[in-house]
Amino acid sequence: MIGKQNKILIVEDEVITAMDIKNILKNFGFDVVGMASTGEDAINKAKEFQPNLTLMDISLKGNMDGIEAAEKIRSLYNIPIVYMSAFTDSNTFERIKFTNPYGFVNKPVSSDLLFISIETAIYKHNLDKKLTESQEKLKDAHNNLEMRVQERTQELENAYKELSDSYHNAPCGYHSLDKDGYIVKINNTELKWLGYSMDEIIEKKRFRDLVTDEGVEKFKKYFPLLLEQGFVHDLEFDMIKKDGSKLTIILSATAIYDEDNNFKMSRSTIFNINSRKDGYYTNFD
Repeated sequence: MIGKQNKILIVEDEVITAMDIKNILKNFGFDVVGMASTGEDAINKAKEFQPNLTLMDISLKGNMDGIEAAEKIRSLYNIPIVYMSAFTDSNTFERIKFTNPYGFVNKPVSSDLLFISIETAIYKHNLDKKLTESQEKLKDAHNNLEMRVQERTQELENAYKELSDSYHNAPCGYHSLDKDGYIVKINNTELKWLGYSMDEIIEKKRFRDLVTDEGVEKFKKYFPLLLEQGFVHDLEFDMIKKDGSKLTIILSATAIYDEDNNFKMSRSTIFNINSRKDGYYTNFD
């Protein structure tokens, strides 16, 4: 289980809530390396413990709220953030989306959804790090074009293949939608679940074409919200496979914007929850 490999920092100013979350994470096998109740303390503990993820309450006592603390932790230490909150307004959502969050969990916290949010965030952050490393290698290769060109090119090809393999064979589904809701990217895991080929899906199917009538209405409600606030999370859909059977999934998505802050595409993650075992979501066939 992914929890056994990762360290978590909890930032929560309510002691009882923080202890409840700590116990949930320990039961899933995560290593809770620290707990902080203020933004300043959270930054110091992030530097000290270098966690794999920070679970951040938005409303904190003191001069610094969770969003400001999260932005400093992300920029200083490149640690992914999953936010927690019971109430959020439009101004808060606007601030949140520019901190590039990797997840959002409603309070009171559901243990299953908390596990999924953390697992997804860590996996996506690792993919992002690999992509950044590949881009840095590519830049270095261009700057040193006359040196070891063939060798560097092979290294980049290997890095790209590794990244592509991680994306396409992830234990969760990935897809991206354009502004009209058409699928423009999808990984092999999700294709396998749905029973379609790449050619049958890319730029031919909209997400709403692959869900039940109830899912269409939910999509009409939440896709504009994604375009507006930059993310949606923990939405349950029944998808329709090619053979007509149903696939029940949990979907979270963030928006990707261009340099002019125009929506380019979504970055969507889905988990197959058709099967459950002992209260845990099971991956992934």
